[in-house]
Amino acid sequence: MPDGKMGKRPSMKLHLIVPAIAALVCASCEKTQEEDPFFKEPVPETFEFVNATVSYYGDTYMSGVSDLWLIELTDGTSHDDSGNTESGYRINISLNSRTGLDETPELARLEGNYRMPSNSGDMSALTYNQGYLTEEDRPNGSVTIPAGSYLIHENDDYASADLLREGYCSVNVDDNGTVTIEGIMIGTEYLKRYFKYTGTPTVTDRTDGDTSAVPNTNLTGDIELSSLSATRLVDKGDSYYLGDQSYRNFEFYIADEGIDLSQQWPGGDGELIRLEIFVPWETDPTDGVPAGTYTVPENIPPSGGIYKTDIVPFRIVPGYPDKFTNNTGTWYQYMENGKWVRYARITGGTVTVERPEGRYRITADLTDCGDPAHHVTFTWEN
Repeated sequence: MPDGKMGKRPSMKLHLIVPAIAALVCASCEKTQEEDPFFKEPVPETFEFVNATVSYYGDTYMSGVSDLWLIELTDGTSHDDSGNTESGYRINISLNSRTGLDETPELARLEGNYRMPSNSGDMSALTYNQGYLTEEDRPNGSVTIPAGSYLIHENDDYASADLLREGYCSVNVDDNGTVTIEGIMIGTEYLKRYFKYTGTPTVTDRTDGDTSAVPNTNLTGDIELSSLSATRLVDKGDSYYLGDQSYRNFEFYIADEGIDLSQQWPGGDGELIRLEIFVPWETDPTDGVPAGTYTVPENIPPSGGIYKTDIVPFRIVPGYPDKFTNNTGTWYQYMENGKWVRYARITGGTVTVERPEGRYRITADLTDCGDPAHHVTFTWEN
C-alpha cells in the first residue's frame, strides 16, 4: 500500500545517512585534535626559584587589618647556545600578612596560606594582592608597569607580564629560619604557574614609605656647577593656598647656556638647578629674588612636600618624590637633547643670595636624597 511504502523510506534513508554523518564527525574531530592547538592542554610550567628579595612595608595603606610584604623571586641567569647570558623569569608576590606580631621574628610574621581576595579592595590578612597594570612616572616619561602579583620574563616588555589573579601562595619558616615559598597561581595568560623557593632571604624594612622602583637621585658623587649663565623666574604666588599673604612662591631656574628655558619644561643640553623658594609676599617679581639665606627644612614629610609651619619666607621647597615628568620642588638636572641623564632630588642645604647694586651673587650648597647624601654646589654671578 502507498502508505506502507512511504512509511519505510524515511527509515531506510536514516540508516544510510547517519553512519555517513558519524564518520564525517569522527574524521573532523580527529583532524581538529591533531592540527588545532586550542584543543591541546598546555603543560603547566614549574618554576624553581633560587633568589629571593623580601620587603616589609607595614600597614602602608593604613588598612588597619594587615601588613604589606613584597616578595620577588628570580631563577637567576641562563645561557643560550652561544654562551651569552640572558635573563630568566621573575615572580613578584604582594602579600597582606597578619598584624600585631611585633614580638615575632621578621620572616615568621609572613607565615601563612594566602588566598585570593574577595575584591580589588580586600586587604584582609592572609590574602594576596592581584596583579594589575599601572603608570609609573620616570625621568624621561611615564611607562606602563605591572604591580601587585605577576610573572614576567626579564627580557620581555613590562606590559606583557602575566598578571596573577587566582590560586594560592604559602609561606613556611622552620626553626632554623629557612623559608619555603610555594604555590600555584593563574593569571591573564590562563596558565597554571607552579613555583617554589627555599632559602634564607634577608628582609628590607621599607616602612619609611619608600615604595618607588625609580631612584630619586642617580648621583654617585658630589657635583659642582661651573658654567651657569641663564635664568628664568616664575611667580607662583600663593601656590599652597594659605590665603594669608604670608609668603610668595618663586620658581627660579639657573642653567647652562645650552639649556632651553623658553618652554614650561626645560630642554636642550647642559646642567640646571630648579629652585623653588618662598619670599616675602610684598616682593615684586620684576625685582628678582630678594637677598637672604634660604634653607631646606630639616623635617620633611615622608611622602614628600613641606609642612605648613615651613611655608614661610626664606625656605626652600624640597623636591617632591617620584615627580619627574612634571617635577615639583628643588631638583638638579643634567640633560642631553632634552633627556635626563643625571639628576637629583634636593632634600637639604642652603642657598645664599646677595644683591650688590641690584646684581646677583648666589652661593649654594645643596644635598640630595641619597644615602649617603651628595652635595650639589655652585656660585653664580651676573
